[in-house]
Amino acid sequence: MIGEELGFVGAAIVLGVYFLLFMRLIYIAQNSRDDFGAYIILGIVLLFLIQVVFNIGAATGLLPVTGLTLPFISYGGSSLIINMLLIGIAESVARSNWEFQKTNILFG
Repeated sequence: MIGEELGFVGAAIVLGVYFLLFMRLIYIAQNSRDDFGAYIILGIVLLFLIQVVFNIGAATGLLPVTGLTLPFISYGGSSLIINMLLIGIAESVARSNWEFQKTNILFG
């Protein structure tokens, strides 16, 4: 739908935003103070990546239609809520990492 309405530029912008989201999440995982937080973030990245790849593959006809939504774009209330919850968890891990680094700078 985005490719039909906005053309190549619009589709490239959407893919670029997803790329930035993945890079931000990987950055959070790399700077995580514990392995548990890093594994949570990597699981979230994998979940989003699978949804994006399967949705784009189904839209282009390369993969069979599976019914997965495109995160934050496809219509679906429960999918949107879960995606927002996952981003909230990722930002919670990032915040705890930032607070840990801040206290280490002050006291360590």
